[in-house]
Amino acid sequence: MTMTCPFCRSPARLSANPAHAERTSLPVYLLKCSGCDHTSVRVSPVRGAFASRAASVSA
Repeated sequence: MTMTCPFCRSPARLSANPAHAERTSLPVYLLKCSGCDHTSVRVSPVRGAFASRAASVSA
């Protein structure tokens, strides 16, 4: 999907992240931006109770 980068407002592509199926802590989508080096639409990585709960469920 083509979109505008939420960080630098340059043209960007959003695509599914196949690695997310194996590790839920990884982003669902990958961002490929022509104007900056962001690779995720997440502002920060998943942390805290949700991340530790997801890790214990998949283990």
